[in-house]
Amino acid sequence: MTDKINDDALTALKIAFTYMPKAIDVTKYEYGERCQTVLDQVEAVREVLLINDVDPEEVYGEINPEITHQFVLLIFLFGLFDAIKAVQRT
Repeated sequence: MTDKINDDALTALKIAFTYMPKAIDVTKYEYGERCQTVLDQVEAVREVLLINDVDPEEVYGEINPEITHQFVLLIFLFGLFDAIKAVQRT
């Protein structure tokens, strides 16, 4: 597929992509025999996003900016917490 999709379909695909698992999280343990099928589906959606000039890594932040900012803050705070613990150990 090399054709671009219309804006409404692209928005719907972006929303659906935010609910898909990240490829790194797709394991045989979690998905069993469907593992490769799920990976293929994730890759197919990523390809359509790229064809439509959308960076798949930016989609979640675009669709859910309030959650993304909270997630970044949590990562920062956990990193800060780990740094404080490391300093206390020395």
